[in-house]
Amino acid sequence: MAIRANVSARNSTKAKIVYIRCVVLKLGMPNFNVTLSQVALYSVTLSQTRMLMRFSITTENKKDAGAYIFNKLQNDSAYLIFDDLKKEDEVKALFRSINFNDESAAKELDTWCKNYLQDKQVNSLRAALRKKRSRRNKDVLSIELDRDVYSDLKDLAAAEDMTLKDYLAMLIQDRYHEVKPPVANRAKQRKKC
Repeated sequence: MAIRANVSARNSTKAKIVYIRCVVLKLGMPNFNVTLSQVALYSVTLSQTRMLMRFSITTENKKDAGAYIFNKLQNDSAYLIFDDLKKEDEVKALFRSINFNDESAAKELDTWCKNYLQDKQVNSLRAALRKKRSRRNKDVLSIELDRDVYSDLKDLAAAEDMTLKDYLAMLIQDRYHEVKPPVANRAKQRKKC
């Protein structure tokens, strides 16, 4: 059912009541009265619906979205739960059948998400994609260090009265000028891309 209204009309209480009454009539309940609490519920639901409708998987984020869902399906046995195990297997097989190198993959994955993921899962996916995009936009990377290595590095930096970041940069710069490895040229080329 598609009922369209302009944005200013959607925001008015009267428009919300008319919309709810229209929906109720379509569902076959003509004597249903709309209360203000139902209008408030409708407002919340409408804002959530608009929020989810704005999110869609694009060609830019399709591989990241696919990797996220693939990892969830592999590591979280409760990610997709259906009453019918056969249905669950079909949905997983449908996801695996999406070819992420194909141009239509974004649309297929978007449709799959809208059909089989719950709102909470879509919100988590959207947050993960936003975080991934944010990390890509920054020119900063992170590394993992064992606690012992971190403590030793921190002590060395403190002895030089430097922050850990500055100390690492100094070590790399000093060592880089000594060695001048051929790999360094490739690293500079990768950085330009």
